[in-house]
Amino acid sequence: MKKQILCAALAFVLVSVLPLPTNAQRPIAVSPFAVEAGQYVYLHIDGGHLYGRFRLSNPRHDIKVMVFDEDNFENWRNHHQYLLYYESGRVTVGTIDLNLRPGSYYIVFDNTYSIATNKIVYHSIVVQ
Repeated sequence: MKKQILCAALAFVLVSVLPLPTNAQRPIAVSPFAVEAGQYVYLHIDGGHLYGRFRLSNPRHDIKVMVFDEDNFENWRNHHQYLLYYESGRVTVGTIDLNLRPGSYYIVFDNTYSIATNKIVYHSIVVQ
């Protein structure tokens, strides 16, 4: 666990100090990160071109990835009816390629269906 925290902190520092590419790609989060059993991780993003790949560290594991606007994310969190911009289903690896209008969005890595298995997510997802 300490090793994972140290790796995540180092990755955060590297992402923070490295210059952005000239096309202004913004990583959505440090990679890798953990999603605990029965939990989800969400990341706030602004509109733009959201694209990249995600993969779990264990090929036998799966995760559900979704993209919501602000209102639908709140509805999902409160177990009400919602609409999605993207849903991967329960997969080990996936690709996102969305053009989002200006505004607030949330990308959710959902592991709420798992009762015992934490998931480690590697990704190269950016917003441009």
